[in-house]
Order: sequence, then structure tokens, then C-alpha cells
Amino acid sequence: MVNKALVFFSGVIALILGILFIFIPENTLIAYIQVLGIMFVIFGGFKLFVVFKDGNLFLNILSFITMLVLGLLLIFYPIKSVFDILYFTAIFIFIQAIINFSSTVINEKLGFNNETIAPVIMFILTLIIIFHPFVLIAVEVIIPYIMGFGLIYMGLVEMFFANEY
Repeated sequence: MVNKALVFFSGVIALILGILFIFIPENTLIAYIQVLGIMFVIFGGFKLFVVFKDGNLFLNILSFITMLVLGLLLIFYPIKSVFDILYFTAIFIFIQAIINFSSTVINEKLGFNNETIAPVIMFILTLIIIFHPFVLIAVEVIIPYIMGFGLIYMGLVEMFFANEY
């Protein structure tokens, strides 16, 4: 059972972050990138512990090194690494959109709802980011607003549908 208050609270946080991305785009983007870097370092550290418990030693060590290096680059060079992380994040969100949509299909929740619309929007936006050649030119201008509107949408949906979980 999902905690309704937690879903509502995460919606409020997403709404606040979305508003920050729209009204203070550059500073919020830098802070977001640095927090993302810290998360990569922490999750990379967790991967180091999994190395000794899981039988797949090579992939866990490779994952640890990749997450650690990426996290440190994001923490110390947030603006220089934003172009590289754009593609990495887009590919990650693209995969997540496919997983979310597959889950929607498996759980038979297709329709005009958040479980169907959000992955489709994520899928389309990430395809634009990955394949459009001029995205890197406008990344610092466009991405904060896309993230802002996406977070506002997600926050409002979570706040509105918190009682349905």
C-alpha cells in the first residue's frame, strides 16, 4: 500500500522544483546537476557493496566506476558536463519511459491517464533530445523549462491523484 501523504508530499516537492526551474532556470539547473552527481556517487558506493554479494563481479565493478566518475564530473564540472549528461539522462529517461509504458500495458491501465500520457511525453521529448542536432545549442535555455513544466505536471498529477493510490 502506498502512503497517500507521501505521494501528495512528493507532488508538492515536484511542483516547487518545477516552479524553480521556470523562474530561476540557470541556478536550478546547476544545483540539479550537482545533486544528480551526489546521487551517482552514493549509488556507485552502494554498487561497491553489491560487488561482494552478487556473482556478477565485472558488471558491478564497471557500474561502480562509471557512476563514481560520472558523479564526480557532475559535482565539480556541472556546466561543462551538462552537454554530456544531457544525452546520458535522455537515454536513461527513454529507457524509463519504455519500462513505465510496459508496466502500464501489463497492468492494463491504458487510457487517458497519467500512467499512459507521462511515458509517451517522456518518450517523445527524449527522442527529440537524442536525435535533433540543434538541441545542444539551446540546452541551457530549453531544458530547464522542459524540466520545469514536466515537474509541475507531475506534481499536480501526484497531488490530485494522491487519494487514488
